[in-house]
Amino acid sequence: LSGNFSLVLKLLLSLITMNVSYCLSNVTAVEEVMRHIAIVTNVIILLLGISGNGLVMWIIVTRKKHKTFTSTFYFNLAVADFLFSMGRIPALVQEIMYQQWPFGLALCKVHSFVRYLTTFTSVFVLTVISLYRCLMVVKPVWARNHQSPRFQTLMCIGAWTLALFFSLPYLVVRTIEVRNGASCCIYHKALKTSTELPLRMSRFFGGFLLPFIIISTAYSILLCKLRERRWKSCHRTISLVTTIVALFFICWLPHHIFVLLNTVWTKNALWGIALKVSNALAYLHSCINPVLYGFVGYLQSRGLRRRASFLGLFRRALIEEDTSFATENLLNATSTLDVSYSPSPFPLRSS
Repeated sequence: LSGNFSLVLKLLLSLITMNVSYCLSNVTAVEEVMRHIAIVTNVIILLLGISGNGLVMWIIVTRKKHKTFTSTFYFNLAVADFLFSMGRIPALVQEIMYQQWPFGLALCKVHSFVRYLTTFTSVFVLTVISLYRCLMVVKPVWARNHQSPRFQTLMCIGAWTLALFFSLPYLVVRTIEVRNGASCCIYHKALKTSTELPLRMSRFFGGFLLPFIIISTAYSILLCKLRERRWKSCHRTISLVTTIVALFFICWLPHHIFVLLNTVWTKNALWGIALKVSNALAYLHSCINPVLYGFVGYLQSRGLRRRASFLGLFRRALIEEDTSFATENLLNATSTLDVSYSPSPFPLRSS
């Protein structure tokens, strides 16, 4: 009897050991999936983000004679996305080293700060571009009178300053902690309870919801005006605007939802993978803009029925699109003025 009991006990122990090993292997497998998602995402962002945004900056700098009314905005957007992409280098090293942080406390804080600074700046500049494009249609004369580089630079400085305000707390809340003999760059435990949810809420409202409402409203007004006036560039602009708003929404909404829910919900393995995927989707937004420029350039070259080089597609999107857009706006405003006012022997001069 005792022999049978010991046999049953051994069998139960072996089953328990197998179950524990199975669970541990599953957790390890999930962590490996999350790690590989992060590595692949960082590599894609490094390749596309640095090359694409670097190309945009180079085109704008080298084509000074052909600057358009949004050149300064495009340049600042490319700088923000370029710096964000560069910040993926230490993040990639961290993932390869299984979350170990070999760069010290100072870079831990700076890395987190720059990530949020560039993210907020990119969103704010996109918001400014949407407002400016809307004004080009609704108030073309006013917009024409405010196309000076000084005005555009002030708007961009405002975007960077506002982003700085939202990002400064991340210099404080990040710290280095030793876990299992390895240094990790993590959220400061003493500050986590009091600051984590407020910071995530500020990112959601300041970095997504309010900008999304402004961008959607501005482009909705723009599209309504274009349809009313039946401009030649209407269909191309509608496609571009719809794509910009849709990509912004698709890339950022899942990230903010998962981040907010992650604060209050119990974490599990599948939740961790979903969070990583949503982060990857949001981070990929930094290298989408250059792809959009190339797509717009392709549409223009197809409309003109002429071939264009790879660089030509970007130049056409960054220069000719805004030039034709601004010219059509100004011509429309002039024709409106001609109809609204009686002819005068003196030429109109903008104030």
